Amino acid sequence: MACRFIDLFAVVKGVSIQHSHYNDDKTLSRDEYRAPEMKRAPVDGFIREQKVIVEFLGDEFHGHPMTRICRKRDKNYCGVDYEVLFERTEAKFSQLVSFGYNVWYIWEYDYLRYTKEAKKDSSLTLESFVRVFSGELEWQ
Repeated sequence: MACRFIDLFAVVKGVSIQHSHYNDDKTLSRDEYRAPEMKRAPVDGFIREQKVIVEFLGDEFHGHPMTRICRKRDKNYCGVDYEVLFERTEAKFSQLVSFGYNVWYIWEYDYLRYTKEAKKDSSLTLESFVRVFSGELEWQ
């Protein structure tokens, strides 16, 4: 799903986005970007010309607050509390911004909402669902 988003977003923006990509034959072409300041933290996509990080946030993996609310019994993903996952994502983005990157992101929930609603309303744009990180993760 992240690859589909990044491929579509690249077309919409008219730019090349460096990212690992699943090919039609289901093989993986690895071309992920790692900020030199954070070698252990790969990002989903990178627009070199604009120094923009593009991230697709899987709801569970990044602790979307609605996941916490909807999954009352399971308060974690692979043993890590959703709140901690959310905080880690926010901290990573804050670090990237401190190194001079712009961070654009979309939650899985919003991407799925866009794909569903855009079928009914052609005036909707993918860009309107993408958020710019400005110090804290937005989710509503």
